Amino acid sequence: MPSLANGEGRDSAVSRDLNPTKIKPGCLDKFLLVGAALVVCVVGGAAFWLAEDYHVNPAWVFFAGNSILLIPLVGGEFRKQFAKPSFIVFFVFWMIMHGLTVLALMRWVDVLYWIPLLGVELFAGYFIAYSVFNVPAE
Repeated sequence: MPSLANGEGRDSAVSRDLNPTKIKPGCLDKFLLVGAALVVCVVGGAAFWLAEDYHVNPAWVFFAGNSILLIPLVGGEFRKQFAKPSFIVFFVFWMIMHGLTVLALMRWVDVLYWIPLLGVELFAGYFIAYSVFNVPAE
């Protein structure tokens, strides 16, 4: 912060930071976030629309969506492991188990217990990934 002794006041320091021609990185992030949310809504709506059009049970759409959701949720942490075919097989199995877990929770378990039970399921997947495939802790 500039000192008041050299003639620069507090107002001039603030006005320099508010340059209207400069695009702040947070603005671009917010724009991309809204765009990603719109894409998710359109893809999700289209999936349920096609499921209704082709007489597919909506549970399959939930299963596929939650299985695929595991990729961005935890896949980034295991990026280097995807070079191993055995890890890919494990991850596909984990995706299937995650989708079935979410379907079972939606069908038979009260909403209050979803987060703890999903935490247990994700912990089990992480534990197996770290212990069987020797993933280094970061």
